[in-house]
Amino acid sequence: MQGRPVQILERGHGYLHNDNELVSADHIGAGHAEGLFESWANIYTQFAKAMDAKMRGDEAAYGELWCPDITDGIEGVRLIEKCVESADAGAIWVEYK
Repeated sequence: MQGRPVQILERGHGYLHNDNELVSADHIGAGHAEGLFESWANIYTQFAKAMDAKMRGDEAAYGELWCPDITDGIEGVRLIEKCVESADAGAIWVEYK
């Protein structure tokens, strides 16, 4: 805040808000990335569309849908490994891919 010394505030602590009702309505715990629910919603939406297309026998619509597969999961793990490598090396750029 202006006129005060610099403070580092971390999420998930009571000093950021006093509204217990608001805190109890939060369905995602501290430390989770903003957008986590939306990302799961996108995956579930694609899954539901794929099920619907398959049940209707609409192969064209089914083939146009994208759902993550094992290759996407492996790439996600590689990204995390590179993030850790970068952090361990003092937050420098590291080669990826």
